[in-house]
Amino acid sequence: MSTLKSKLKDPILIGSTFFFFASIFSSFFSYLFQLISSRVLTVSDYGILVSLFSLSTIIILPLSLLSPAIIKKVSEFMAKERFSDITSLFVSLSVLFLILGVFLIFAINVFSSEIVLWLKTEDTRLIFTFSLFVAFSLIFALPYTFLNGLLRFKGASFIGFLTSVLKLILGIGGAVVLG
Repeated sequence: MSTLKSKLKDPILIGSTFFFFASIFSSFFSYLFQLISSRVLTVSDYGILVSLFSLSTIIILPLSLLSPAIIKKVSEFMAKERFSDITSLFVSLSVLFLILGVFLIFAINVFSSEIVLWLKTEDTRLIFTFSLFVAFSLIFALPYTFLNGLLRFKGASFIGFLTSVLKLILGIGGAVVLG
C-alpha cells in the first residue's frame, strides 16, 4: 500500500498526468477553433486557412525535428546541474530562432505573390499576417521545448494550453477582422 502511495506522489507520474490532461484540453480548443472558423469563414476562406496551416507546418517542420535533440541536451545539462549551460543554450537558440523568424518573415513576403497565386486570393495582408504567425510559432516553441527538457510538465502544459486558447481567440478574431 505504501508503495502505491509513493508511486502516486512520483513527480514524473504527476507531471505526465497533468501534461496528458492539458493536451486533451488543448485539443478541445483546437477542435473549437476548427469548428468556429468553418462556420465563420466562407468555404473558400476556410480552404485558404487550412492551406496556410499546412504550409506553416511544412515550413516549421525541419526546425521542429530539432526539438528532441534540444530536450535531450537540456535534460543532460539538468542532470549534471549545469544550469549556466542551460541558460547559455536558451539564449543562443533564442537569438538563432529570432534571426530565423525575421528571415522567414522576409522570405514569405518576398514570395507573397507566388503564395497569393497558389492560394487563389488577392489579399496580401493575409500573407504578411501568416508570415508573422510562422515567425512567432517558431520563437514561442523554444520555451515549451526547454520546459520539457527540464521536466517542468506543468509549465509546458500551461504553454500548450495557452497556445491553443490564443490560437482560438486570435485566429477567430483575425478571421473576423480580415474577412
